[in-house]
Amino acid sequence: MATPYTPEQVLGLLSISPKAKGNELVIRCPIQGCTDTSTHMSINKATGQVYCLHCNWRGNILTLFATMQGMNSKEAYAVILKALGIWNESDMEGSISKIQKLKEENRERAIKLAPSPLLPMNDLSMTYWELLGNLSLSNEHTLSLKERGFEDYFINVREYKSAPVNDYHLLLPDKMAMNGVSLEGVPGFHKNEKGKWEFIKCRPGIFVPVRDNEGRIRGIQHRIDEDARRIKDGKKESKYKWVSSQSWEGYTNGCGPQGVVHWACEYDFSPRLRKDHPRLNRSDEDGKYIGLTEGPMKADLFFQLSGVPTIAVPGINVQDHLVSALKEAKAIGVTKVFGLLDMDYESNENVRNACERIVQSVTSTGLIYQRLTWDKEFNGIDDYYAFKTKGIRR
Repeated sequence: MATPYTPEQVLGLLSISPKAKGNELVIRCPIQGCTDTSTHMSINKATGQVYCLHCNWRGNILTLFATMQGMNSKEAYAVILKALGIWNESDMEGSISKIQKLKEENRERAIKLAPSPLLPMNDLSMTYWELLGNLSLSNEHTLSLKERGFEDYFINVREYKSAPVNDYHLLLPDKMAMNGVSLEGVPGFHKNEKGKWEFIKCRPGIFVPVRDNEGRIRGIQHRIDEDARRIKDGKKESKYKWVSSQSWEGYTNGCGPQGVVHWACEYDFSPRLRKDHPRLNRSDEDGKYIGLTEGPMKADLFFQLSGVPTIAVPGINVQDHLVSALKEAKAIGVTKVFGLLDMDYESNENVRNACERIVQSVTSTGLIYQRLTWDKEFNGIDDYYAFKTKGIRR
């Protein structure tokens, strides 16, 4: 339903400057209690619908304004119109009726589209293990990984798989349900309009399991094939996407990922019986150490090539779970963290600022931080080590 104001105008009244991304505006979530440190709240320019990927707050631009100002929607509507100089007393009664109707429609829609709560960690990992067990890795993707420096044994152990394409996403839920795993509360699964479970439709690419420090799978990143990446605003979209079934039009019971930190290390891992913590067996004069980089696949390859246990944030600006991961590392004997973020931190202000926040997180946890550098011809630590150990140059 059209409103006499735009989302940009309302955000301006809140002194918030959004960034435009296609048909959406993105901002840092202003909701009290949300720990968003990036731009996880999105506002649809056309509909004014608002959603925060970080805290799951959902509403529209009017309810966002009302929440921020501590008032109800009727009061907020009047304040907005007066502030914008478009207040009309004679139209107010009809406008209030429309607002109430819109509120009710939004409430019903929010209930219908509300994400399912995530499964407990052990059950979530079990479902993901079952999912990957029903997938295979194509020859093309196997060759791509090996050209990057991965060994066959490591590819198999880490359970890299090709994303399901064509209609296989329709068959997966039934096959998995036969083995007794739960699909509710697992990012990637949702119900269609007939109430039947489906896995999300995927473009060609590689599934990269994101694991915790016990080897349990906490999420899956989808590395989209180069020729399958879409162009948005003149630029290619991000190569990596989380497997998520949150907010798919026409579907219910979906949920989104947590954006957790990935652990690339040795662990005695069985999907049905976890035995031990990872063996963090690298140390120097300061004690046990780990590496810290960006991207689960990068961390996996560096660990395979170097033997250095490494954790990875899912994206340079996605650090929400970093402190908790660092505390886990400290609790199992780690005293030092080597910074292995890409070398473009020296020339890219965005990367440099993110690096500074990472350093603060490490030191605030009581761990030693040391930045490592390498030949600038190789931006990533994985590319550098692939060249150093195997002579591979991409």
